[in-house]
Amino acid sequence: MTERFPRAGRVRQLEYALSVLDLFRPPDRTELSLSAIAAELGISEEYAVKLLRHLEAAGVVERGPVSGGWRLGIRLAQLGGYAIASLHPWDEFRPPLATLQETTGFGGLIAVLSGGRAVYVDHFRGTDRALGRAFPAHATALGKAIIAEMGSEARNDALAELVLAPWTTRTITDRERLVEDLAGAKERGYAIEDGEFHQARRSIGAAVRDHTGTVVAAVGVGAPTSRLPDEMIDEVARAVVAAASEVSRRLGAETLEALPPWRPVVEVQSVMEPPLEVQPAGASEEPPAKPARRRPRAKGSSAK
Repeated sequence: MTERFPRAGRVRQLEYALSVLDLFRPPDRTELSLSAIAAELGISEEYAVKLLRHLEAAGVVERGPVSGGWRLGIRLAQLGGYAIASLHPWDEFRPPLATLQETTGFGGLIAVLSGGRAVYVDHFRGTDRALGRAFPAHATALGKAIIAEMGSEARNDALAELVLAPWTTRTITDRERLVEDLAGAKERGYAIEDGEFHQARRSIGAAVRDHTGTVVAAVGVGAPTSRLPDEMIDEVARAVVAAASEVSRRLGAETLEALPPWRPVVEVQSVMEPPLEVQPAGASEEPPAKPARRRPRAKGSSAK
């Protein structure tokens, strides 16, 4: 049996029982024979059947009435549903983002997509309420990361909502160029914004998925180009992707596709408007002052 458990305080019977459950993986391992289970775990069939009988009594495995093979029990689906219902999804972002900041030295970012804008979470109130500012999705790494990982239909809908206004001379304002940029982001597993929102700033973002596999948010980092030079991009990007993967894992990524997806809601406190005049490249070595904001009409905004 593969060593998956810490040696300190090990309970061998429990390890075997959990390993039994881990054997059943669709599409070709939904049902297994007693001999196959024993062989996989490297134990005798006599011991294997004792484990299976205990798991059967708990309702987490059962025998097929026709084949006689073993499969996962419906009780596991019930427990999975309880686990998802008890989640406070926003809380699951905190530990991975703390690790991301420790690894890279840059503060972690969270964003969801709404109405063609990337709504960046500024702070939380309680476990379920997030508040933030709306930025142009096409000019931000986290906005592009979300769109890049969407299915083709959802991606087309999101692209149709974008207003491709220029924020700097490097902002992508052509739809075909943006589609190419998104394709590159999907291939890499992360998106880059390089002076597209602020002339002298870069950011890196990667998508987060919920228990259904739906892209629901993105995480990332941003910094002045002087602090995030070319030679650091690959290393920082790996840390961003790792953080996104960990948040996705905490949200149960792709484990319960039959349940409704998580609909993250962020109350939009302000909307960033494009500058009246775009500065020429190299006009400033520091990010320009924040553009004017306007208050949104609606009290809240939810990600699509």
